[in-house]
Amino acid sequence: ENGVKVVKENKGYEIHRNSIKISDGVGVTEDIQRSRTSYTITNKKNESFNMALEHSSQLSNSATSVEFSGVDVKEKEKLVDGNGWRVYFQLKENESVTIEVLETAVISVSSAIGNNFNWIRGNIIDTKTPIASDDQIKRCIEIQRLIDDVKENLNIKEKKLQELETQVERVRENLNAVKNNSEIASKWTQDLDTTETEIRKINKTDIPKLNLNKKDLCAKLAEEIKKITVSWKDK
Repeated sequence: ENGVKVVKENKGYEIHRNSIKISDGVGVTEDIQRSRTSYTITNKKNESFNMALEHSSQLSNSATSVEFSGVDVKEKEKLVDGNGWRVYFQLKENESVTIEVLETAVISVSSAIGNNFNWIRGNIIDTKTPIASDDQIKRCIEIQRLIDDVKENLNIKEKKLQELETQVERVRENLNAVKNNSEIASKWTQDLDTTETEIRKINKTDIPKLNLNKKDLCAKLAEEIKKITVSWKDK
């Protein structure tokens, strides 16, 4: 509009955790998103002016609420496309005003935790939420520590298995090269038998036992997570 100047400034976006609740194996988080925008509007006319300002939403959530401050808003309406608002107010002659727009959205997410300790780690422990000291959560932390130990032992066994299989291939190649030397061939054949015996033990006993242990612990973790009943809300 000729004679009216509008300067828009994005003041930033923030999100913070507002609450957490866990019950019956289900975790619910609630986050609050806020976006701030300012408009500096100058009426260069020597007469009052009825202004209609359109503001496009900075948040995508459909439940976003919006507050306009700095002027006496006569009317506020949502744009037809649903992605913003229009406000009506009056500018006095040669007046300059700053309108602050605050958008707020509450995002609630419900998740079935099962034995997914990473949900607890990411939403409670790593963020140092006070409910991390809950006794039942501590029990789950201890079970997860045991699971992590089993996983580490599995990694060690699998790495050892790869090393042994590489060793077997190398010994077989060497046997082909010294097939005319019965003494050396006999010694390497014994080494090969020993290595293959160890491979069989890892494949048939060690790894299955560790996998069963992990399965039992994961089931136990799911049981203990389901017993958690805690809630926290930001003050």
